[in-house]
Amino acid sequence: MSRTIAYNTSPIDQVGSNKSDSILIVPTAENQAGSDFSALADSARGHGLKVGVLNNQHGSKAKTSFLARIRQIIRLFPHFGTIHIIASDTKSFWSGVIPLILTARFFSRRILLTFETAIPEDFFSKYSRFAFPFLKLVDSLHVQTTWSAGVFLKHNLDVKVLSFPVDVKALKFKQAGRFQPRIICDRTLNDANNILCLLKAFVFVKQKYPRAELVLSGTGPRRVPLSKYIAEEQIHGIEFMDESEMTIGSSVWDDADVYVNPSTIDRFPISISHAFALGLPVVTTDAGAITEVVLDRVNGMVLAVNDCVGMAERIIELIENENLVAALTAHARADIEVQSVETLARSWNDFYRLHP
Repeated sequence: MSRTIAYNTSPIDQVGSNKSDSILIVPTAENQAGSDFSALADSARGHGLKVGVLNNQHGSKAKTSFLARIRQIIRLFPHFGTIHIIASDTKSFWSGVIPLILTARFFSRRILLTFETAIPEDFFSKYSRFAFPFLKLVDSLHVQTTWSAGVFLKHNLDVKVLSFPVDVKALKFKQAGRFQPRIICDRTLNDANNILCLLKAFVFVKQKYPRAELVLSGTGPRRVPLSKYIAEEQIHGIEFMDESEMTIGSSVWDDADVYVNPSTIDRFPISISHAFALGLPVVTTDAGAITEVVLDRVNGMVLAVNDCVGMAERIIELIENENLVAALTAHARADIEVQSVETLARSWNDFYRLHP
């Protein structure tokens, strides 16, 4: 998959001769917050900051090879004074963050690192010995929730909290109404995200609403056993989608009626923020930092981890109560404004000015 700088013209022209005060934002995973940070960069440039984004482009399904990516990074890094790396899982830390940190250090660039992982305690218990030397090379480390910050602080890492921006204006709000339903869950197919519980809940929903559909991400180590379970239980109406097809704002999200997050351990998934902005009612477990944002029966439906029956009951309640959906999604849309690019622009601009 090809990558490009999110500039109207070349990055060198935009940065100008004084590269010391320019910042390059580099998401490390495919589809990760690209459009949101592009909008943030546009806002920052409107306030006199020189910010670029190394964005994924989704027109091609071909993935950029590791060596090709490194060559592009080596070509671009000399034109920026500060590199802001964004990583949201353990895999991207090893395959993305470490090469970026080493390359930035080679060019004597300042490094800002936004690092979120669904299971930070697990990450530190398993990998602290290997990860700490690289984390210590970072000039500023930050996370998006107080829950994550607490874990980092326990490991004596100085960390700042700053929410991820959401390009709310770019997401069309879907007015509440009766639906089929078409359920969407874009979480990776791994143990922590507990997709099996969602499948069990979906079976209960299908018993009452046979036309119900479920759209899942096709990425993750549990794809084979989950597919086997679906076949053995003869569950119909389930579709696995490629990561590129699950991009926020795509037709998959336009056609969805409800977003469900079944995770057992979590930080705060950005897809919940996107669901808020899109007008999709949210059904989620109370894992991790989620209840910092999602309030039960205020802007979403919250249930205990592993409560598969409760998950099904809440989905069915949304199907049958149009007024509840309207109230939840209206509150959610209002609440997500605190994460909008426009609202967070000042905080992020101040953050970047502190690290010119």
